[in-house]
Amino acid sequence: MGEEKIFFFSKGGLDKHWIYGNKLNYNLSCDFIQKLNYDYEDYIEYTNPRNIKGRKDVYYMVQVAVWIMDTCEAFEKLIEPQLLANFVFSETDKMMSVQKYLKAIRSALVAHPLSTNRHPNYGFNGDFISIDIGYPKKQIFFEVFKNKFSVITLAGIVPAKSFMDCDFCITGYRKDKGAEFYEHIGFNKSDIDTCVKLYKQKMYELDVYMKKMKRKDWW
Repeated sequence: MGEEKIFFFSKGGLDKHWIYGNKLNYNLSCDFIQKLNYDYEDYIEYTNPRNIKGRKDVYYMVQVAVWIMDTCEAFEKLIEPQLLANFVFSETDKMMSVQKYLKAIRSALVAHPLSTNRHPNYGFNGDFISIDIGYPKKQIFFEVFKNKFSVITLAGIVPAKSFMDCDFCITGYRKDKGAEFYEHIGFNKSDIDTCVKLYKQKMYELDVYMKKMKRKDWW
């Protein structure tokens, strides 16, 4: 990702008080934007490939991306619904894939309610138990599993052409298979970066859209 550490700065759209309907929602919008900028700064600084040195760094990378997703979605709900009726994000279809992808990765790595652990398109049917995070490009033992290695992409789970194609590997087992064999599912930082960038893009498109709004046309 680029070196720019600002996630969002309004250029005359989302800084309008009246679009939020009340002072509380406006104040919350300011808090959310501040949180997004802090989270994005952390994402850039602490998830630089040079700084990802252990499991906790991978967990943190995914969790910060999820925080950005959750905050952006909560932010949009602060705006008066009628003002959003005609807003269409330019990457709507891709955004749907991003949301599903992040929730699936979070489901595998981070504690989650049982009701959110089913993501069949990404290889998780509610029975997968994650036990470790590995680094296929750095650990030779993954060669043993190269024929039983899958990778999660934004489009879903697919067989990996090579274990070297993945930055990270989730190792776990399936409860419905009696935990007899370990399973290895890879994913890449570039896909997490894409998720974060897409939410950033949506915030700026929303800002441009709201900049055109005139209060006199609504109230």
